[in-house]
Amino acid sequence: MAIDIALVVAAAFSIKYLYISIYLEAEAPSFHASCIFIVVISLYFGLRRQNYYEDILRPGIWRGYFSLFLIVAFAFGLSLFVLFAVKESAQLSRGWFSSWLIATYAILLVTRVGWRSAYMRLLQRGYLRTAVIIVGSGEPLQNAVARLRREERLGPVSIAGVYTLCPSVAPAREGSACDCTAHLDRCLQQIVTQCQNTFVSDVIVAVPASEKDVLCKAVEHLRLLPVNVNIVPDFGALDLSMGQVRHYGQFGAIGVQRIPISEWGVFVKKIEDIVIALIALLLFAPAMVLIAIAIKLDSPGPVIFRQRRHGFNNKVIHVLKFRTMTVLEDGKQVVQASKSDGRVTRVGRLLRRTSLDELPQFLNVLKGDMSVVGPRPHALAHNDYYSRLLANYATRHRVKPGITGWAQINGFRGEVLKPSQMEHRVRLDLEYIENWAIWLDIKIILMTPVYGFISRKAY
Repeated sequence: MAIDIALVVAAAFSIKYLYISIYLEAEAPSFHASCIFIVVISLYFGLRRQNYYEDILRPGIWRGYFSLFLIVAFAFGLSLFVLFAVKESAQLSRGWFSSWLIATYAILLVTRVGWRSAYMRLLQRGYLRTAVIIVGSGEPLQNAVARLRREERLGPVSIAGVYTLCPSVAPAREGSACDCTAHLDRCLQQIVTQCQNTFVSDVIVAVPASEKDVLCKAVEHLRLLPVNVNIVPDFGALDLSMGQVRHYGQFGAIGVQRIPISEWGVFVKKIEDIVIALIALLLFAPAMVLIAIAIKLDSPGPVIFRQRRHGFNNKVIHVLKFRTMTVLEDGKQVVQASKSDGRVTRVGRLLRRTSLDELPQFLNVLKGDMSVVGPRPHALAHNDYYSRLLANYATRHRVKPGITGWAQINGFRGEVLKPSQMEHRVRLDLEYIENWAIWLDIKIILMTPVYGFISRKAY
């Protein structure tokens, strides 16, 4: 990252010298240095937050280029906002600013391809690999070996050895317990010898939970070695692939789930929601007044429809929408709107096709019940039904519901005709929750009008 940032700074000063000093024959204002500083700091934290370099070998690398564009656009947009706030933006050279923005994006793109290519070449030649020894017994050992074999094919891991320990089960015959202990001692001694004679950085111990004595003896023996000793806990079907050790003072525990959005992330997302909701309400205020008048003239009933739905942490909230139907269903049974539904009014059909019926939900965002981006909330009756049908459905409520979301821009919006469609929605919602970032929110907001137009509701 340091080299890339240095290249970006060098590009800024080079373009400033060539464009302003040589081409325009003018003196660059002093605040250009402040602009460069803001951009560099924003890029640094943005790239780190996105794991831009850590994920250099992840499949689907091309999808990361749009995220890179959002990071660069945010960094330059922030610097422009700061200059506007201190009333210096009028003196900013637009030619220099736009040229540097394009050059920054190009530099980060080219260097990413270069780093990836160099990294792959080094891995193919056997460099930069983590040499690992796997020791254990039973199914945990088999699972660990299988998963690490897949990682070895990708490059960053190299399996230096696999050792099978004798399980500490009840002896089937006299003397077998002694044989098992002797076998365990021989295996551990072989591991020590290999680590002393070859370069091994990590040893992974994978034994069944019932073999506590074997685990303790193996770990105690491996303490003598200058290597990382890692334990793969055996908890049956429990997935620990996302687990990490958390420390509470001197006490440590393996985390199998984390808070979806950190405290700092919650603060950033709140600012994002307030700013976007205020801008949207100001922009759409005239349209909302006209929609309200059209609804009143089209059919009897209230302009706004309030429906109870589950929000953050299963709290019941009242979601606001422009009324699009002749009924106001909010009970134990809610019939979902469908094509050629006679309950939908003439104005309502237009509002539903364009999603303009959801504009009042920006008021829910300002109130704090919803977010601009998040899993779409459903009526209580639908929530109860799908909670019984899909085991992980309720985990969507770990974050605030949104006006739009990751599932919506991937084509899952409107009527649900079969459970598999809801299952895909839930999968995408959970994918959003686990991978939340401000850049992902910006991407969803920018793509919502495009996908909303392509996959409009037909009712």
